[in-house]
Amino acid sequence: MRQHSRKGFTLLEVVIALVITGLVVTLAYAAVQGGIDTRDRLTRHRDNTETLVTVRSMIRDALRHAVPGVPGGPEVFSLVNRTSADGRAADSIAFLSRGVSAPYGTSSAWRVSVSVDSAGLHFAATPDGRSTEEAVSATAHGVTGLDVRTVGRGVVSVWTNAWSDPGVAPQAVALAIGDAGSTSFTPLVARLYLERMP
Repeated sequence: MRQHSRKGFTLLEVVIALVITGLVVTLAYAAVQGGIDTRDRLTRHRDNTETLVTVRSMIRDALRHAVPGVPGGPEVFSLVNRTSADGRAADSIAFLSRGVSAPYGTSSAWRVSVSVDSAGLHFAATPDGRSTEEAVSATAHGVTGLDVRTVGRGVVSVWTNAWSDPGVAPQAVALAIGDAGSTSFTPLVARLYLERMP
């Protein structure tokens, strides 16, 4: 009996090889794409976290060097107590500070505002008066809530979510900052005008 020697592949073998190669390429692509997506998410999270740390530091420095004001004088501190459509605290504050540009406590006065909306936590400071310095602003994305409480001067003062005398800055301010992925708020407490306090 004569044996036939094969000199190639059958059509079925070629089709099976193509299907297996296609599956391997598809799985490899999915794995690479998943890695790229994870890297991008981690990069965004790291950037947002670093921005929030920077904004918190800017807020703290500005509050610590707030202009104390005088009762009945021009406005140096205001607090607007608001709630967003989804029920989160969305307060905002505006105040005068000498702690926006170095050297802190000795620079000219700045009008500072801190607020939150769907885009994030906003810090904005503009020179008050004849200063030639540039305005400063920053936004921490992912922050969806801001709850502000103040404590007045004197031993009987208590924490409250309102401020009635815009001519005087409170003794201390507590900001609770919340993000979209959390139901809890991160506190930031600043005692005002530290360089003038005993």
